[in-house]
Amino acid sequence: MSLQFIADIHRVAVRLTAVLDGETDIAGSAGELFALAILCEHEQLDIAGLQAKLSVAPSTLSSIVNRLQKNELVQRQTSLRDRRTFDLVLTPPGKEKALAARSFLESLEDRMTGVLSYGQVIAFTEVVEALEKILQAPVRKAKTRKQPADRPNRRIHQIKRPGA
Repeated sequence: MSLQFIADIHRVAVRLTAVLDGETDIAGSAGELFALAILCEHEQLDIAGLQAKLSVAPSTLSSIVNRLQKNELVQRQTSLRDRRTFDLVLTPPGKEKALAARSFLESLEDRMTGVLSYGQVIAFTEVVEALEKILQAPVRKAKTRKQPADRPNRRIHQIKRPGA
């Protein structure tokens, strides 16, 4: 079995992350860059909303938000809708950086889609949606139980052999 498909996805993801991480004059990391671009579209956004849009683990989101706050690009405000959570609001310097992040990402997207036909962009979007559905399903590790030495694993006998 070839792992070419996953290797291709990984290679492009690594290269894209390197390009995004290289924009250190806008943000310190790809996650911060995307967070700023997302916040550029919203007056304020709660933590859960940002997490859903970034698709990152809660601990990763906390690190991103903490760095943005440390750099005085965002402020946390108690949410008026739910006092148990926070809304993120861009500061004036944060708005500048968010506009720069948004502009950079739009330019990069234009460069990337500019070498593709309309049909290829649509097909790519469909592939991404299909893969996201698969990858959002919980991945379960197979449970392994030790079989007593005097009792063979029954599952081995249930596997159909090719040509049998």
